[in-house]
Amino acid sequence: MVAKKRLILTLFLGIAFCYGLSADDIMNTYFNTEDLNNRIKQYNVNVSNLIPDSSTLQNVWAFVPNENRIWFGAGANVSFTFLERKLVSSALNGAQDFGQKEGYNDLSQFPMAIPYLPGASFDLRVGFGRFDVGLCGMWLDDNQLADTVGVFLGEGNNFTYKMFGADVRYTALKRRGAIPDVTVQAGYYFTWMSFGITAGNIYSSEKVNAEFRNDSYLIAVQASYSLAGFIRPYFGAKYILSKTDSSFMWETHRPILINNEPYPNGAIYSSGAKGGDLLSYLQISAGFGLSLIYQDLITIGGAYNVVTNHFGLNICARMIM
Repeated sequence: MVAKKRLILTLFLGIAFCYGLSADDIMNTYFNTEDLNNRIKQYNVNVSNLIPDSSTLQNVWAFVPNENRIWFGAGANVSFTFLERKLVSSALNGAQDFGQKEGYNDLSQFPMAIPYLPGASFDLRVGFGRFDVGLCGMWLDDNQLADTVGVFLGEGNNFTYKMFGADVRYTALKRRGAIPDVTVQAGYYFTWMSFGITAGNIYSSEKVNAEFRNDSYLIAVQASYSLAGFIRPYFGAKYILSKTDSSFMWETHRPILINNEPYPNGAIYSSGAKGGDLLSYLQISAGFGLSLIYQDLITIGGAYNVVTNHFGLNICARMIM
């Protein structure tokens, strides 16, 4: 097999010499996949760092458990978690170039970063006294995004984002004079996400697909204070432990180089599953709840990760009974 590959390489170089091709011409004809793998790995790092922020941005409540009755609340969240500003413009340009230009697009245009992660989840809470328990879930895909925020990262993409989270809260301090209500919280979030792009046409298409599995654990503290009976500002901090496993694959039908060996008819490559490191993040958040007709009907907030410099926004609508 090795001898056969060497024979193909020798034959290719011989033909190139006869036609007067330079080394640069050979590299232009045969795409080197090492650079592509490095770009996808960097892309995976960016997404892996976004997932814990995006997941824990869901199920944020201004409402404080402090009632001597069983109560129930449910609602919906919409959120966006953004990369650093300097990465956003390049990611957007890369996505547009990859999926929307006329003519043939190739693997070398795969973006190194994505500008944001969208989120749309449902949540509920049940509480009594100073305790409550919360659950949240999300199932988002490219079809739903196309109907709401438009095409996500160019034409020909596929995107699936599934998340489930659970937490328990306790009101450690009740409001007394100038002292705000203070809650402590512990939770777990599981996230699975898949993202891919297909370019070219049915005869010469190229594909990239990446998959992620994330486990995030958090400990949080939040202070809030009811003002004028209808607005409740809050400020909080979360310590997040997160681990993301990832994998990727790509497919092409044009000539490529793998480990400096030519494959004239292309190839399909799979990285296999790669276990991520256990990383820690510190996230600070602030926002307010609005009591309009119903208690804490609307909650609007933002979160900033001081480790990764990611910033997220969320808006929630809920009914509490």
